[in-house]
Amino acid sequence: METNKPSYPAIPRRTFAIGMGWAASLFALGAWGCTDGKSDDTPSSNAEADSEGSPEEELDKQVKQAMRRMSMEQKVAQLFFVPPESITFVKTVVAASEATLEALQHYPVGGFLYSAANFTSSDQAATMTTNAFLHGYNVNGLPLMLAVNEEGGYLNTVADNDALGAIAQPSAREVGNDGDTQKAGDRAHSIANYLSAIGLNTNIGLVCDMCSEYAPVESSPAEDAEEAASEENAEAVEATEVESETAPETDAGTEAEAEAEPEAGTETSAEAETESEAATDQPASDAGAERTDASEPEADSSPAKKPDAETGQDNKTSDRKNVTSEEAESDEDQTIYDKLDISPGELMSSRSFSNDPAVVSAMVSAEIESYTKSSVMTIVKHFPGIACPQDGSVMYSLATDAALRDKNMLPFTAAIDAGVPAIMVSNASIPCVAGETPACLSASVVTDLLRDELGFEGIIMTDRLDNDIMATHKGAAVDALRAGCDMIFCPADFESSYNQVLDAVAHGPLDEERINESVRRIIRIKLQSLPLSIKQ
Repeated sequence: METNKPSYPAIPRRTFAIGMGWAASLFALGAWGCTDGKSDDTPSSNAEADSEGSPEEELDKQVKQAMRRMSMEQKVAQLFFVPPESITFVKTVVAASEATLEALQHYPVGGFLYSAANFTSSDQAATMTTNAFLHGYNVNGLPLMLAVNEEGGYLNTVADNDALGAIAQPSAREVGNDGDTQKAGDRAHSIANYLSAIGLNTNIGLVCDMCSEYAPVESSPAEDAEEAASEENAEAVEATEVESETAPETDAGTEAEAEAEPEAGTETSAEAETESEAATDQPASDAGAERTDASEPEADSSPAKKPDAETGQDNKTSDRKNVTSEEAESDEDQTIYDKLDISPGELMSSRSFSNDPAVVSAMVSAEIESYTKSSVMTIVKHFPGIACPQDGSVMYSLATDAALRDKNMLPFTAAIDAGVPAIMVSNASIPCVAGETPACLSASVVTDLLRDELGFEGIIMTDRLDNDIMATHKGAAVDALRAGCDMIFCPADFESSYNQVLDAVAHGPLDEERINESVRRIIRIKLQSLPLSIKQ
């Protein structure tokens, strides 16, 4: 893997100045998130080491120093990539105050995924992300990945938010149809610039999947006739219903009597409604419900709390909620069809450069090269690639083993050759390789194909674990780590997943070395790929 330190010409001046001033204070205080106070972990020691050994040896030394400072709980937290709401327990985070610092001290996660709701203006966004980054850095001396899904075309967290003033970029399909790699590089450059301008340093937006050009399926004459007959029947039924509604009532007195005197053993609608409301007020017991503590007073007897610094709204202790990432950020792939009035197939087609592996490979390589020159790290998705059907389904692939290797995986090989630092593995099932097991939970896909066969040494992360299908896989975080993944992306319940991993390390089937392997890789890639890291 390339070991030369990259340059970061696109770092926003304000963010860079704030960050370097803050880092300078750490140099003076000898802090750097150390927990043991040893001098060999201070920035001054790291600076002295710059003149010793090769860049690769210096990087190894920095990784070892960071690992020594971390407890097992901190290492496990580093494996998670989540919305900020998952650790702050507020509904929508729009600031990164002391509450975020406290949350990161307890759960020093590897990265935050932001949604459109987290951004209200460019200044607010830049302040929030800068503070979040510095809080993370203060906790463990490591860069915090601050990410969005910014694909261009239909799917954009930033460019589709009018408050941020970013210019939306063309879809991958538009760029692929032009066949000009320069345009692909320019697109990545533009996205990286407007992301870095508000303090974001990671984009999970480069799609390597291949899809055919979308073409609406034309119906046959027989299907047209059947649809027309169905519409006529529907109109006839509607006319009959209207007729019956206007018919005179013959038993009005009987009906009134029935309303006035409910049968014994039944409840009136008002009584039922009252009971229903009371039931609604009872605390739920599922993972997404409000958490209560027997030692705490009832909510209405608690003193009012100050407005929460993260949201600007009142946030009483009794209202503290384990907000899942699904609540924190709606899954755009599941809801955007109605918003844009397009079919799933049309959307998926727009996200892909082409159905030709050579075209996709060339465009992906050009974009990675452009991202590498910027201050934004890119993550490609969704290994091992799915030949998307016209209905846009991406949860199941009918690709054969030969098609997978000779076509679908080729853009990922190109991405690896171009030096991509991280790859997201699909949560779809790939029967030809892993049966019904989601790809990101399968060692056959993650370790055998990606890590061993393709020789990828960077970060491997799961796709979202909070969709309807993945949420049914209990223990998915542990299974993903057993399969060989390094980072867990958006689990349905972060706290539960975090505790499951800790338990698996303490009692099996995971062990400490398995966790260390992934954490070393995460730290190494962060120090190589993210601005304002230890090496500066």
